[in-house]
Amino acid sequence: QYQSNCTVCPSGFWCTGGRAYACATGTFSPLTRQDHAGACTLCPFNTTTLSPGSADPTACVCLFDFFDDLSRDASSATDDHGARLCASCPLGFDCSVGATTTFTANVTSGFWRHSANATRAKPCPIDGTCAGGSTHAEALCKAGFQGHYCAFCASAAFYIDSLTIECRSCGEAQAFYGRLLLGILAALVGLVIVSGYAISLRTHLA
Repeated sequence: QYQSNCTVCPSGFWCTGGRAYACATGTFSPLTRQDHAGACTLCPFNTTTLSPGSADPTACVCLFDFFDDLSRDASSATDDHGARLCASCPLGFDCSVGATTTFTANVTSGFWRHSANATRAKPCPIDGTCAGGSTHAEALCKAGFQGHYCAFCASAAFYIDSLTIECRSCGEAQAFYGRLLLGILAALVGLVIVSGYAISLRTHLA
C-alpha cells in the first residue's frame, strides 16, 4: 500500500483512496501520480507484459506464435508509445514459448538460417541433415554435417548415405561394394554351375 499523505503514486500503478493498484498484465503506465485505471495503456496487438505493474512500454513482449524482428528500425518496429510490434512467426521458426525475438527464436528441424539476426529460415535441401535449435549456420547441423544448409559431410573422406542420411567413411563404401561385387560374382558362378548341370542332365536323358 502507498499512503496518499506520504508517497507519490509510482509508474506502473494507479492510486485512489490511499491505495495503489498495479496496472494489469498486458498494460503499462510510465507516468506517476495517476488516479484511474484508464492511465494504464494496453500493449499493442499480439503482445503482453510478463507481470502486472509494468512501467515501461518495452515490457510488452510477443505472445506465443508471434515474433519481434529486432532488425527493423524503430519507426516500423514500435507503436506511438514505443512498445514493440510483433508479427506472425515466420516459416521455419518456433515461437511457441512467447517473448520470441530475432535472437531467441528456435529454428525448427529441417530449416537453416545463416546468422543470429536473420529473420527468415530456408528449408535444407537434404532432409534430415539440419537438426534445428536456438542458433544459426553450421551449429544447426546434425552431427557429422557442415557447410551451407548442412549439405556436406564434416570430413572429405566421408560421403552421405542417401538411405540413412548419415556420413559414412569412403572406406566403408569401398568395403561394402567389394562385398556386393563378390556376392554377385558368387551368384553368377553358382548360376553357371547350375545351368551346366541342367544342360548335362538333359543331354544324358536324351
